[in-house]
Amino acid sequence: NQHWLSVDCSQANYCQNGIYFKNPYACQPDASCGIANGEVACICNPGFQYNTETNACDDIDECLDLNS
Repeated sequence: NQHWLSVDCSQANYCQNGIYFKNPYACQPDASCGIANGEVACICNPGFQYNTETNACDDIDECLDLNS
């Protein structure tokens, strides 16, 4: 299966068994459409970090980050 987003992240496209599908799509409220690793993607906004377990952008508590 091939999956990709439209250039404005408004549509999710994919091919399955040689058939093309498209579905309405929107980035979550804490993310914006952009380019990541050469592909169109929803990218977490500044102050948020992608959580691979929940597939969501989590708010970063800058007060707990000792490296900043």
